[in-house]
Amino acid sequence: MAGCVAVLGVCLAAVLPRPAGASTEPLVPVAGTIVDPFRPPPHPYGPGNRGVELATRPGAPVLAPVTGRVSFAGRVAGTRAVTVLDATTGRRFSVTFLAEVVVRRGDLVRRGQRLGAAGAVTHVGVRDASGAYLDPMVVFAPRGARLVPGGDDGAGLVAPGVATGTAVAATVARLAAGAALARHGADP
Repeated sequence: MAGCVAVLGVCLAAVLPRPAGASTEPLVPVAGTIVDPFRPPPHPYGPGNRGVELATRPGAPVLAPVTGRVSFAGRVAGTRAVTVLDATTGRRFSVTFLAEVVVRRGDLVRRGQRLGAAGAVTHVGVRDASGAYLDPMVVFAPRGARLVPGGDDGAGLVAPGVATGTAVAATVARLAAGAALARHGADP
């Protein structure tokens, strides 16, 4: 059980926004449950999912994952999107299916600054400097997460931006229950 809680805790850390200004690591732009994971295409124009879809609370704030310049803010195929370029790494972070966009192309944004508001589902994508798609959950995975001695309730889990001890176990249980309900069409 401790192994399951540790794995779920690390996954939890990857999908919850971290406090703005806590580090220079990219932060997940909006809290949500993964409903469609990253599936890299077999070739540049092949089928797949070049990011992740998160079931999000409509209207939830969508935050800049990094400090950078807005390279795109507008509509793509009828849906609102924002892309932020991290000048340090060359990575491009995109969020799509937004209900609202509050930034404009060319704006400088700080990590954690509001970009807009989420819709019911938000797509998050990351590309490296060469344009290759990266798995966002790998990019957003907590650095330095480690296990320390503890009980089966998750008390041994330590990860940046996440509560420890029984709070982790309780949060993981709530997320797992919500995900199970969502899979069966119920409202969590």
